Amino acid sequence: MILHNFYFKNNHIRNNQYMQIVTVLLFMLASFFLNGCGGKDYLTIAVNGSDKIIKVYSISGGIGDAWLLETTDEFFLIDAASSGTEDDILKQMKKLGDKKLKLIIISHAHFDHYGSAAALRRKTGAKIAIHKDDAETMAKGETPLKHVRGIGGNLGKFFLSVGEKIWKHEKTEADILLTDGTDLTKYGLNAKVMHTPGHTAGSITVVVGDNAAFCADLFSTRGWTRSQNLYADNWDDVAESFKKIQAIDVDTFYPGHGTPISKEKLLKLKVSKD
Repeated sequence: MILHNFYFKNNHIRNNQYMQIVTVLLFMLASFFLNGCGGKDYLTIAVNGSDKIIKVYSISGGIGDAWLLETTDEFFLIDAASSGTEDDILKQMKKLGDKKLKLIIISHAHFDHYGSAAALRRKTGAKIAIHKDDAETMAKGETPLKHVRGIGGNLGKFFLSVGEKIWKHEKTEADILLTDGTDLTKYGLNAKVMHTPGHTAGSITVVVGDNAAFCADLFSTRGWTRSQNLYADNWDDVAESFKKIQAIDVDTFYPGHGTPISKEKLLKLKVSKD
């Protein structure tokens, strides 16, 4: 009640800013209670119109999520969540069967996405891939937040600084540098990389099979479904990249935080350059 009265007594803060604050607080609380959550439930991705499918599992870790993809023969990971999540990811893999983790694809160089990647590489031998424009940042172990919007964004930035102390993360060198259009089939995954900068200079979207796109932090469904409105390297690029993912011909879109949504729902979202 005190927090509510403080922000609303003179109507200086708009409702969406209030929602930003609530979302950031819930996001941080969920980070502690959902750490390591994954399960038997999964979504499926069709592969080139064949009868083959890729199973997708969500694993929460720290303030980040990881998407574990299971093919017939191997595992692939899109993002590795915060540091300390590696054992939860390995436990989930073990439950599913004796398959090798082949590749760890990092959507962008923020610690809640690459935090456990180096530890997983040591334990499994998997290669780490990231876009060339974010490779140096990850190698330095950094999480830059160049432009921050609103009270919610600044509150999140504060919690990020706290999170960096709680989830200590490694400086992580990439094994594979990705570019726009990189075909991941040569690594065993039916997928292509789309460069979608804005949140960071090297942010990517991974289009998998015939009906899925993993869009990282261009949108989120934690708290409520929204396009990226808190953190950016370049807001103009965020807007352009969001238009790019809205044009992708797939049915299901996976965020960096939260649960997937349909294309119909994605098309209803808007992003502001200002």
